[in-house]
Amino acid sequence: MRKIKKKSKIIISIIILSSLASAILIFVIFNYSQTHFTVDKWNNTHVHERYKLVKSFTNDYDLVNMTSSEVEDLLGVPDRIWNRESEDEFSYWYLIKKDNYKGLQWLDISFADDKVKSYYIRRGSV
Repeated sequence: MRKIKKKSKIIISIIILSSLASAILIFVIFNYSQTHFTVDKWNNTHVHERYKLVKSFTNDYDLVNMTSSEVEDLLGVPDRIWNRESEDEFSYWYLIKKDNYKGLQWLDISFADDKVKSYYIRRGSV
């Protein structure tokens, strides 16, 4: 009788651990699929949800020295273009999040001589 109880406890423990491992795996896969940048995913994601893709985008692509047309091939036409004092300097702004508490968030990509020189997340209105 004791052997049956011990085996039952072991089986129940294995089932619980397997279920927990499966749940964690599903969560990781779902989270990765929601946050991994692809051009199609960027184009099909609501503008206020794009912030979820930015980390993957900036990790997967070496933006510095990309041309504006290369950036547009990946992200599309920018929501705003900010011209700097010099004709050769400008920024592309892509709206990535609208939050009632924190306001707007933008991916700001700065160019000089049509090459990316820097990028960062900008908070606030235009």
